[in-house]
Amino acid sequence: MWLAGSIVLFWRSWRFIQGTTLESAWRWGASAWSVWGVAWALELNASRIPAGVLDQLWYAVALMLLAALISVLGAKRPGARVWTWFVTVPMLLVLGWPALFAWSQGWPPVRFRLMEPALWAYAVVCIMGLGNYVGTRFLVSAFWMGVALFWLVMPYSGWVPDMLPTPTGCRLRATLCAGMAVIWPATLAASVPFLTPWDRVWVDFVNSFGIVWGRRLQDRFNDTSRQSKWGVKLDLYGLTWDDSQQTVPAAERTKFPRWTPEMTTALQWLLRRFVDQRWLEKRVGKMPDPVSTEP
Repeated sequence: MWLAGSIVLFWRSWRFIQGTTLESAWRWGASAWSVWGVAWALELNASRIPAGVLDQLWYAVALMLLAALISVLGAKRPGARVWTWFVTVPMLLVLGWPALFAWSQGWPPVRFRLMEPALWAYAVVCIMGLGNYVGTRFLVSAFWMGVALFWLVMPYSGWVPDMLPTPTGCRLRATLCAGMAVIWPATLAASVPFLTPWDRVWVDFVNSFGIVWGRRLQDRFNDTSRQSKWGVKLDLYGLTWDDSQQTVPAAERTKFPRWTPEMTTALQWLLRRFVDQRWLEKRVGKMPDPVSTEP
């Protein structure tokens, strides 16, 4: 069942992010999910597998999930590839040092503990990665993933060990929470209405790339709108009227503003460092060649 579910998950998620700069994040997430399955297969035979090996596998899952989240924060051309080598990999080396040190005692690796500085660093990275989705439609999914990351690291924390479940119990709770995180966006995506294809482009971008990139592009679009006196603004859910601009009389306003060619050109120009034209065409249909100058 895990294998079948993973194949469906990988296929659907890969189709969704094709044509974007999120491919690196997808690879980290897919690797984490694959190792998760291997770790459970070995966990069910824990009597034959050294506990230190299981610790290494489960901690690797946690770190790869964090790598996926942090990769999103650097998913802008042309620096997306550089981000992996200068931010994501060093982060993994710092957080993974306690696990790497456990190998210094030989085979099998000894069980390790995360000291308080390492736990705080882990928590900060979790907040950075998951906080990127606060304000998006996937906030609940981010919450469940945060709980999963909490349970994954608890067996190594040494905090109130008598009150915690066994390591297997912690990992079972992490798996259930991760399942909730995956199921939530799949059910939500089918129920979200879109006013126009370009509203869908924008909402899909914000939900995929998070609030950090969404706010930056939103501010730049709205600056262009004010300078061009379009009378509209972008919020997190699409195009709306801008009451601070009096360029469009209230009596002439329809219920929702329409995207003009100038507006779609401006948005397309802003998105060019994150998505390819094929990603856009899946949502708005065939378009002319991408613009090459700033509106």
